[in-house]
Amino acid sequence: MKKAKSHRKHPAWATCHRKPGTELRLINGNYYLYEYKTIYDKEKKCPKKISGKLLGSISQKKGFIPSAKHTLRQKAEGVLVDKVQIKEYGFSFYIDSQLTLYRDRLKEIFPEDYQTLIALAYCRLAYQSPLKAIPWRLSGSWL
Repeated sequence: MKKAKSHRKHPAWATCHRKPGTELRLINGNYYLYEYKTIYDKEKKCPKKISGKLLGSISQKKGFIPSAKHTLRQKAEGVLVDKVQIKEYGFSFYIDSQLTLYRDRLKEIFPEDYQTLIALAYCRLAYQSPLKAIPWRLSGSWL
């Protein structure tokens, strides 16, 4: 009769870094800490383990060493990315700085509508944009 394989016992210096929601893996003689979660599989009617991202490595001398990506993820958690905006600037700057003669002439002839005309020309020149897409194009422009 075959004996059932017993689960490997990890050393205490490695298991002391394991917390709930994490798992310890021995890969090529090195210990790594991964996050994981369990979900219920309705078809098989049993829980299923879903492995997550690498949190870091564990060595006997240095202890837990967080991975570079994990460190970046932790730093990014406090940053509000929703307030960051990316705007097109190059062509808008060109229109604003190099085509001043045309802008000034438009301002003389159409004092109330010259900015709208410049915006329409910008969208048509830069993107060949139809009229219905102009508000969206202008929302991503410095102009």
